[in-house]
Amino acid sequence: ASKRVRLPSYLMEMFMSKGKVKDFDPNRGCGTIIDAATGQSLPVYANYISSALGAVLQEGQEVEFEIQLNRNNSWAINVRIA
Repeated sequence: ASKRVRLPSYLMEMFMSKGKVKDFDPNRGCGTIIDAATGQSLPVYANYISSALGAVLQEGQEVEFEIQLNRNNSWAINVRIA
């Protein structure tokens, strides 16, 4: 089993992607982020938002995030409001 290593925050910022919230439905707890560098649409889920408790993403809001890859799918994780 591989061990997951958590990078210090100053290093994590070097690897964070930037983008904007396309949409987010707080009732369903999911939405879409557009990656600024690639234009790729990435799904985002409420349990991957690293902002203040109860924070809800708003359409057009600028965010920073990491991209989680899993076989053919990718989604935004560790999302925080920029």
